[in-house]
Amino acid sequence: MPVQATRRMRVVPIPPGLCDRDAQKHYRFRVLDWMACMFVHENWKTLGAAQMWSMLNRDRNGKLYLRQMAEFLPIEALCELSRQSRGRS
Repeated sequence: MPVQATRRMRVVPIPPGLCDRDAQKHYRFRVLDWMACMFVHENWKTLGAAQMWSMLNRDRNGKLYLRQMAEFLPIEALCELSRQSRGRS
């Protein structure tokens, strides 16, 4: 019986859309909030975790922002953040 090689597939979550609605048919995100979250989603890999964290944490609200935009963060970002938090504790 041949053994099949397994490939690691990169999972890229699809972020919520600008026109997504909740159960009450209201928009889930304000336009500027959605645009900021998409900036982080699109530029996390380009800028790197340290630079993005520096930008988000400028006014010491980085953790709050990351919680608010959790649906938008790429998988790599979530993995990096969990490693950093384990390293600090």
